[in-house]
Parts: sequence; C-alpha cells; structure tokens
Amino acid sequence: MEKIEFENFTALESKLTEDKEFAAKILNAVKVTEVGKAYGDTIAKTYFEENKGSAHSYAWDMVDEALQGAGYEKPKGVRTSDWAAQIAKEANTYKQKIEGLRGEGGKEALEKQQAAWIAEKQQLEADYLKSLNDERTKYTELNGKVTISSRRSIIEKELANGTPSAAIDKASFKEISDFKINQLAKNATEENGKIIWNDADGKPYKNGVLNADLDYVVNVVFGNLLQKGKAGGGAQGGTDGVVITGNVLTLDAAKFNTGVEFMNVFNTAAALQGIAKGSEEYYKLYEDTKTAYKVSEMPES
Repeated sequence: MEKIEFENFTALESKLTEDKEFAAKILNAVKVTEVGKAYGDTIAKTYFEENKGSAHSYAWDMVDEALQGAGYEKPKGVRTSDWAAQIAKEANTYKQKIEGLRGEGGKEALEKQQAAWIAEKQQLEADYLKSLNDERTKYTELNGKVTISSRRSIIEKELANGTPSAAIDKASFKEISDFKINQLAKNATEENGKIIWNDADGKPYKNGVLNADLDYVVNVVFGNLLQKGKAGGGAQGGTDGVVITGNVLTLDAAKFNTGVEFMNVFNTAAALQGIAKGSEEYYKLYEDTKTAYKVSEMPES
C-alpha cells in the first residue's frame, strides 16, 4: 500500500478537495467505521427532513389530479385528505343503499326503485307541460276576450248609424241588440287580417258571391230592429224603413205574430218596393223572407 504523509491537517483537507479519486478512497475506508456509519445516518436524516414537505405535497397533488380526472370537483378551501374522505363516505353510503335494496329483493328491488325514479321524472315533466298549457290557455282566453270586445266596438259603431224602430222600447232594443252583437262578434273569424262575419252556423254572410261587408251584415242581422235600414253593401233602399237585403225583405217584426199578419205586412212592403204580387221575384222574396223570420213557427192566424 502506498504511504502518504502530510505536514498537517490543512494539507490533508487540501488534498481531499483537489483529488477526487483520493477523496473517494478515504470515504470508502471511513464508511465502514462506527464514525462513518453515524455520519452517513445523520446526512440521510437531514436530507429527509429538508425534502419531506415537497414529497408530501407532490403525493397529494397526484391524488387531486386523479379524483378530478374521475369527474369530481374539489371544493375550495378543503384539504385533499378531507375531500377524499368525504368521497369515500358518500361512496360507502350508496354502496350500503344498493346492498340494502339487494337484500330486500335483489334485482326486482333495484328495478322497482329505477321505475320509481323514472315515474317521478315523468310526473315532473307532465306537471311542467300542464303548467305551460295552462298559461297558454289563459293567454288564448284573454286574447279571445280582447278580440271579441274589439269586434263588438266595431259592430256597435256601425249599428249607431241606424235609428231604433219606434215599435221597440229602448230596454228591449238594448237587450236584443246586445245579444245579437255578442253572437255576431263571437261567430266572426279572420282571414288575411280581414274580419269575416259569419252566421250562427259558421257560414259567412254573402253579398252575391263575395263575403259581405259589415254595413251589409248589420242590415241583415239588425234590420228588423231599425226604423230605417242602411242602403249599403248591396241593400236596396225603400220607404217606411223597408230594405231588401239579398233575397230577404227586411220587415218590422213587431208588426206580425201570425202567418196572416206576416203576409199583410210583407205585401205592403213589397208593394212599396214596386214588386208585383204574383211575379217570380215576389214568390222568391216571399219564401226567403218567410224562412228568415221563421213564420212557419208562428200560428196561422
């Protein structure tokens, strides 16, 4: 073995610093001694204490990443260990519920619970749709009331151009006209933004082949309530409040209650219009007017 001598300890330290191979040989010789072993343990403990914090943090970061990757969302301000414990507790709760269901009837119990959940979901959907339909119904009803009210105003304005028949008192005129106005407003429809005035059967009033305008319709519906009809919309003006609307002679219904009275009133009105009794026009007008006033439901005399 090579013999090396140093003048002092400082020279030894200098040699160890400068010569790595020499330093390695010295460490290899010292590490098997009691002093070397104790020194090595001290170095290892010191390294662990200095680095265990970062290693600990790294481990929990890996746990965070794994749980978030599985779809969990970490609450703010909660330690990873507490969060993991909470997840484990919830998982255990669900496990116990499932095991309980299995214990109560196995697959049948699970299917029953699943059916209950589906039924609950369907009921919620049905309740929502019903609520939505109720709101739509309320809107439709409100809109319908507004529409009918608007049509009533239009009819009332047109009717105001006429004069109530002297044979009808004011209270009766108002009662009858209100009823007819309301029916006419309800029966009306709209097409391309224009009001179509319909009868009780839903058929449009016609002026020839065309849908009748309101002034024409008012003469048809309210002619027997007015002292003088409006000669518009194809109506032919006459005297004494007589108006021919289409194929119907407008008469004062208060003047007849029997078939004979109707015939007398009709003949007088037709003569005033210059319609010859016994002519084809006379018979056609007579039959249509008789039907319009429901004379067949009256006593003959």
